[in-house]
Amino acid sequence: QRTFGLAIFDIDHFKRINDLHGHPTGDLVLSELATIVQQAARLDDEFIRFGGEEFILLFSAETVPQAVASMNKIRERVERHIFANGLKVTVSIGLSFAFDLLTSLAQATAEADEALYQAKRNGRNQVVSYSTAISIEKIPVYIRVEQGLLKQVHTLDMPDHPKYHIEVIPLDD
Repeated sequence: QRTFGLAIFDIDHFKRINDLHGHPTGDLVLSELATIVQQAARLDDEFIRFGGEEFILLFSAETVPQAVASMNKIRERVERHIFANGLKVTVSIGLSFAFDLLTSLAQATAEADEALYQAKRNGRNQVVSYSTAISIEKIPVYIRVEQGLLKQVHTLDMPDHPKYHIEVIPLDD
């Protein structure tokens, strides 16, 4: 009965760390990152290694701004930390926020992943919420209809698609 945030953390340029400093150093960075996040997280938060250099944090939050602020605090902690071999590391974080119990874990993960890719495209070392990512990324789609059918089509409800902004226009436009 609580709202929750799901954040996917991805270490920026992690391949470069492994290539330049070796996999043992990369393993130390992963371990230190996990410690930093776990220290910043609350006891009832769930922190999971998702694969490679990606982690998921499932946490309770009341609002999207509160969830973003919490993730930014963690991101800033990581940025300030000096890792193994004196390395400085940053993370990009994609955030999904669920307002109801109907949101599946798979849906929340997909939304956070989309927001993560937006954070990477925006230059890394930042938190992007899914609601922000899709408002930026929605692609316009136009359905062209003959003038005689236009009135009928306009009475239909167009779906609210997560990636597309759908608009019906006259065929001759």
